[in-house]
Amino acid sequence: PCFAEKMHANRGGLLQLLSGRNRWFVACERAVFAADSRTEILSLSEREKHFFQRWYATPEQRFHPIQPFLAGERLALQDKTKVRQSVRQELGFGPDDYLILMVGSGFRMKGLDRAIEGVAALPPGIKCKTRLVAVGQDNPKSFQRMVSVLRLGAHVQLHPGRDDIPQLMQAADLLVHPARRELAGHVLLEAMASGLPVLASGACGFGFHISKAEAGVILPEPYRQADFNREMANMLVSPQREAWSRNGVIYARSLVAANDGAADVRLLITLAERKQQLAQASNENPHVAV
Repeated sequence: PCFAEKMHANRGGLLQLLSGRNRWFVACERAVFAADSRTEILSLSEREKHFFQRWYATPEQRFHPIQPFLAGERLALQDKTKVRQSVRQELGFGPDDYLILMVGSGFRMKGLDRAIEGVAALPPGIKCKTRLVAVGQDNPKSFQRMVSVLRLGAHVQLHPGRDDIPQLMQAADLLVHPARRELAGHVLLEAMASGLPVLASGACGFGFHISKAEAGVILPEPYRQADFNREMANMLVSPQREAWSRNGVIYARSLVAANDGAADVRLLITLAERKQQLAQASNENPHVAV
C-alpha cells in the first residue's frame, strides 16, 4: 500500500512524515513512483494505484495490472447441505441460525469491532438467531471484552487460524470484511468461489470484483457504521442471497480461467523483453520495479 497515503490518513500523519524513519520510507517510495522515474509497476489494486498517482503523479502507462490468481480447487464445492449441517453441529449452532463469517488476521485492521457492533445493532428478530464466527491470528482480549460488554457471548465466537475455511465458507450465510485498510483482500475472491455473499468496506482493493460480479455489497467510503449495520441486517434476509451466491461462483470461474497462475510471469517476461530492447537501443538499463 501507499506509505504516504497511509501517513496522511492517520491522525497526525503530516507530523509523522517529519520523522527521519518516515522520510526515508517516502524517499524510497518516491524513487519508484515519481513521475520522472523509469520503473514499471505491477499493480494488484486499482484503488491503491490512485493513491500513488495522487502523491507522485505516476503516469498511467507505467502501471500493469495483474489478474488475481484463484486456485481451481476452490471451485470444488461439496454438498452444501451436508457441509452446512456438519459445521453448525460442530460450532453448536441451530440449523436455521444465520452464520456470519469473518476471516483474516489482524482483527482491528480487518474491522472485527465493526462486525461485532453490527451484530449488536441487528433487529431483535434477526439478532436472536445470528452467530458471528471470526477466524484469524491475533490477540482476542480486547474483542472478548467488547463481546462481554455488549452481552453478545451467545452470538460471537473468536477462533485462531483453522484449516477448514472452505467448509466454513460453504456453511455460512454471509462473509463480512469491514476492513479499515486492505490492499487486495483475497478472502473476497475465495468467498465468491464458495458461493458466499460478501459485505465489505470500500477500503478493500478487490472490492470492485464483488461489485462487478454482483456477488454482494461494497460499502461506500468513508465508512459509516450505520451503513454497515443496515446492509448486514438486510443481506441476511434478502431474497437476493441465492443470486449473489450464483453470481459469485460464475465470476470466480472466470478468474480461474483468466489466470492459471502464470499471468504475472508472462507480464514479467514481456517487461524484461522490452527492457532488453531498450538497453540494446540506448545502452542504458532502465529499472523494473515490482
